[in-house]
Amino acid sequence: EPVVVGPYTQTAPQCLQCCKKVDGSFRCDLCNFAMCNQACSEGSNHVVECGLFGRSGWRAEESDLTTADSQYAAVTVIRLLDLKRTRPEVFARLMRLEDHNEKRKVEEEDLWDYHQQHIVTFLTEVCHLDNPKTEIEEVIGKMFTNCGDLELPASHGRGNGFYPTYANMNHSCRANTKTFKYPDQRLEVRAQVHIKKGSEISTQYVQSMKATYARRPVLRAKWYFDCACDRCCDPTECGSYLSALLCPSPSPSKPCAGLVLSCDPLSGSSDWSCQTCGALYSAEYVLTLVSEAAGRVDTPREEDDIIQHYERTIHHYSTTIHPSHYLIVGIKEKLAQFYGNFIPYKLADLPRPLKERKIQVCQDMLDTISRVDPGYTRTRGQMLAEMNKTKLVVANDDLKSGEK
Repeated sequence: EPVVVGPYTQTAPQCLQCCKKVDGSFRCDLCNFAMCNQACSEGSNHVVECGLFGRSGWRAEESDLTTADSQYAAVTVIRLLDLKRTRPEVFARLMRLEDHNEKRKVEEEDLWDYHQQHIVTFLTEVCHLDNPKTEIEEVIGKMFTNCGDLELPASHGRGNGFYPTYANMNHSCRANTKTFKYPDQRLEVRAQVHIKKGSEISTQYVQSMKATYARRPVLRAKWYFDCACDRCCDPTECGSYLSALLCPSPSPSKPCAGLVLSCDPLSGSSDWSCQTCGALYSAEYVLTLVSEAAGRVDTPREEDDIIQHYERTIHHYSTTIHPSHYLIVGIKEKLAQFYGNFIPYKLADLPRPLKERKIQVCQDMLDTISRVDPGYTRTRGQMLAEMNKTKLVVANDDLKSGEK
């Protein structure tokens, strides 16, 4: 479970005990922050910053309850700094983590300045906190890099939590664990494949079913590292071809249709080359094609229902985008769930070709998942369930036709 939870540094007003959105009808007697009720104002989470504010004589000002309020910026940092007093061994574990402050200072200058004003200066000059400025800055960086998002309902605000053990797990784009979060914000990390003794236990910070050129920028922007795992270095992405295109260059009778893969997956500006004819394509061509396809996926024609639209999109790009590309696979995942479950495509009413189509897209999904997200996963379970119930119906249809 998290040892510290709290709001983001840029958040609209929310209860500082339970994270619920507030209406301003009740305020803490000591610090004047809007809270749910008296019980929340005396809660174990809020007591940390409330005590500091009380000792310094600072009180929160009333503000717009629907927009971000900088008065909340320092709350989670105060709670993390308080670990130095209450749980020094946990604070020591926090301080051993990366903060990437040198990169953050350059790459997120506006956010850095916001934190300097509303956290560092506020804590040292207004709240008269004894901690050195450098220590406060380190805690801010470690919070941003290592704290995990809380999964809260729509009635709540946004927050994050510090999980000391989980924070030490490194990312891999082909991780050997899956993380499950419970409603009380406890985390459970489960092995999804057999992990040999002495092997590193890894987790995944981003979606596994995205292409390398989609994953790496997110990892760089959020966690400040350039992933160079085995999957990122492999143009085929472990044989999944989640980023592969098809070569449209003309051959004597039809387009080449050879595999088009990145010449250097670790470089976003690298050319791409056809593995059959050697034709080269620029990174700009790839990104333009993928962006166009993503836009087409999101804009169905009025005369098509959603299944017709998805099937038409797959056919439209069948000569330029690999059938295992992450955009196409994402469509197939939706088709696997739409076929057989929605009118007028209920399973009992589907003609045989559409039942077989449902089985095919389920199998395509399973083949891809097995390469980049092996082991026991929720998506694998869903695809197996959809495929097996359809196979059962097909087998039953065959049995009935045989009886006739």
